[in-house]
This record gives sequence, C-alpha cells and structure tokens, in this order.
Amino acid sequence: MWKTASGINLAGFKGTDVYIAWVYTSTPTLQASRWTIDDVHLINSATAPPPTVTTTPQLLDFDYVKAGNKSAPQPFTFWGNDLTGPLQVTAPAGFEISNDQVQYFPTLTYNTTGPVTVWARFAPAAADQYYSAAISFSAVPCETVSSRFETTAAPTPCSGSKRKWVL
Repeated sequence: MWKTASGINLAGFKGTDVYIAWVYTSTPTLQASRWTIDDVHLINSATAPPPTVTTTPQLLDFDYVKAGNKSAPQPFTFWGNDLTGPLQVTAPAGFEISNDQVQYFPTLTYNTTGPVTVWARFAPAAADQYYSAAISFSAVPCETVSSRFETTAAPTPCSGSKRKWVL
C-alpha cells in the first residue's frame, strides 16, 4: 500500500548540515514487509502547510449509559501541526472532556501541539435518543482545523443510550 505524505513543515530543521534519513527496523519474528520509498521531493516554500490535527484511536465506543448518568472515561490523543494559535477542542452535546479525569468541560483550550491525551465521557441527558454530533478542533483566532470525530448512536433498550465516536 502506498501512502503519500505532503505538507510536512521542516522549517525547524533548516540549515547547512541537515540530513534526512529513513530508518526501517524489523526482525524475522515480526515478519514485516519491506519498505519502498519513491519520488521524494523537498521544496523550499515561503508558506507553511495548512494547520492539521491528527487523532488516535479511530473509534471510541461508549456502552449503554442510563440518562442522567455518566460513562467511564475513555482517552483519545491528538497532536497538531502548523497551528498559529491556541487549539480549542469542543465536545458535542451529551459528552464532556477532561485533562485529568476529575474536572470535565464542554470545551478545552491548548497552547501546545501535543501529543495531548484527553479523556471523554458520555453523559446523556435523555433516554432513548439518537446522538449524532462531532468533536471539533479549531485553531484560534480564525482557522478551522479539519480533523474531527464523527459520532453515531442507536436507540437503546431499557432507557439507556449508546454512543460511538469514529475518529
């Protein structure tokens, strides 16, 4: 499988004695495939790449939670590239986010590019509801970063609610 990487900002490494290397490590036990690198292009651009946010894992699956209660927290990690200001992370209705698993908020603001681990929990207000929303990442003051969590849910039996976040 080929994967293209573009818009990688190397400005912090610009200098006269700079080398770029690709390191591949494997063992016979891992039985890993080989790497093939093709068509490497470096461009001295005056413009930085647009801001991006990367998240992991790709799915948070909250089990059934009775309305008025809160789920156990689950972590997700994000890191930003080429941000020009603080990054706001906003949870959709029915969710809360935290830095420390103690205090939960609808929005958190970060002044670092990360990686940062955030804890999310499901806190449905009503029973037997569909929940569909997204966590949003936005760079202040004006850029909107494209990464987000998609959410889907189904009505639950016995007055509960279920939530999945696809990252």
